[in-house]
Amino acid sequence: YEIQCVTGVQTCALPILTSLQLKVDLFCTREHVFDAYTDTAKQAAITGAPAVAEGKIGGMVSLWSGAVTGVFVALRRPELIVQTWRTHDFETNEPDSRVEIRLQSTPQGCRFIVTQDQIPKRLYKQFVNGWTSAYFKDLAAWTAQANIH
Repeated sequence: YEIQCVTGVQTCALPILTSLQLKVDLFCTREHVFDAYTDTAKQAAITGAPAVAEGKIGGMVSLWSGAVTGVFVALRRPELIVQTWRTHDFETNEPDSRVEIRLQSTPQGCRFIVTQDQIPKRLYKQFVNGWTSAYFKDLAAWTAQANIH
């Protein structure tokens, strides 16, 4: 169903939003992952594209040459990263998405758990694919290549 709001005499459709939670196990410490996620040069190396990751609260995030932009809103090393998230596919009436990354220690390394809220429903499959087929794969390859254990 679609929710409608009425403002004055105009009717506008509110975006239908959804969320996701995905995880991947990595063979490196959560400190290494946290530090890589919040560092510009390491993010560029992971994604293979220009990136900005100003690892401080209020710091800018830009991935894949600006296809994704956002701001860090919470950082607790080595366990929590929260940021706003928006892609060039968002409509102007759609709010920024919220990404929460939790890093848990495991006997083999760490578990990267991403929860993303306020995803426009029409972009859900694209976001799942982006995390699983692109970012998780790139992050695992980077940790293996960097020989981080």
